[in-house]
Amino acid sequence: VLDLFQDEIDTKSKEIEYYTFINDIFIKKCNIRLIFGTGKGYYRRTADYLPTLKQERKGILPVAMIHSTFLIDLNRKLTQQFAFYPPHSSYQGPIDDLLIFAYNAKMAELSFHLLNDQVYGYIFPSSGQSHDSVTRREKFMEYKLRHLRDGIQFPILDWISTNCQQIQRWHFDQVYIINLRRRQERRRYMEALVQEICLNVEFFDAIDGRQLNEEKLTQLGVRILPGYLDPYHQRPIKYGEIGCFLSHYRLWQKVIQFNYTTTLILEDDVKLKAGFHRQLYQVMQEIESLSLTWDIIYIGRKKLRSEAELPVKGAKLLIWPDYSYWTVGYILSASGATKLLASQPLAHMMAIDEYLPIMYDKHPRDDWKAFFPLRNLIAVSTEPLLIEPAFYIADNDYVSDTEDSSQVTSTHHDEL
Repeated sequence: VLDLFQDEIDTKSKEIEYYTFINDIFIKKCNIRLIFGTGKGYYRRTADYLPTLKQERKGILPVAMIHSTFLIDLNRKLTQQFAFYPPHSSYQGPIDDLLIFAYNAKMAELSFHLLNDQVYGYIFPSSGQSHDSVTRREKFMEYKLRHLRDGIQFPILDWISTNCQQIQRWHFDQVYIINLRRRQERRRYMEALVQEICLNVEFFDAIDGRQLNEEKLTQLGVRILPGYLDPYHQRPIKYGEIGCFLSHYRLWQKVIQFNYTTTLILEDDVKLKAGFHRQLYQVMQEIESLSLTWDIIYIGRKKLRSEAELPVKGAKLLIWPDYSYWTVGYILSASGATKLLASQPLAHMMAIDEYLPIMYDKHPRDDWKAFFPLRNLIAVSTEPLLIEPAFYIADNDYVSDTEDSSQVTSTHHDEL
């Protein structure tokens, strides 16, 4: 690639704008960053990516390459030199249609422009494999939900009926989504997501760690577990982690208060995997057919000791989880809520990621487990997992309201 566009690169590096019309949404922009002297290129988002994707960067934009969809003025004689194959006589690069086409245009001194002033439509990419109608619908749904993460919700023409004939709670008495009031962008994301999958939910205002202090912890009866330090960072608990725990704790109380049998609890940063609805239905059917006793079902988690996990006997979609992190999504029974509350976790506060494995007796710290003698929570997990976080720490727009908060530095602890 460097040899093809040598005059467009300085002595160090050059970012070439590359627009695709089919691998993602109609006007998505990626970037190929060309590192001089290495002969290697890779796609990289820059600050222009989202403004172009969301059409905030409007107009007729000059670009170096275009993929898949073109408007070509055939009245111009030079366009006769446009070709995907054969390559120009001086072309020395790989047999790649995009590069050959771009190189031929360059040699003809013709430039590409992206019309980014209005939406012309959307193209759902094909994987090149044949799929049944169910799989294709699921992949299309996954495609739409993936774009919600970037704030893009596909418009629906007035004469096309919507997917939802009726908004339902599916298999659950209640569905809660935990959301901080100051994270309205995540609420909008989740509102659009549940609208797409026709799920009836109730948003719960999360306890904001920024609003907590030592006095409020005392009022709430919160005391930190003696000697507690984060296992990985070796630091005290943070106010954001306490706020997260209290948010889930409040929902456990609601499960008991309203006598819910089965409750789905989601955080506001989830990404659904393809076939989520179908697989979740199959999971609940499998539990019923096996007459399986359970208190909590993970549908998304971070596996920390997966080699120790065993399948549930007779099940195809369930395993017994070992030490795990994340509360991004789980199903809770009334008995599960009762057990989680009965152990009085506010009197021995720790991160919820540590508390749940303690309660189903899969935590590696025996000294912590000793504070919770009744560790009889029955936990199962879907396998494969059905959801994952929509935002990861390596993402440019990643925000963690648990990590980005201050540590509890007082001596607000249990007596040793």
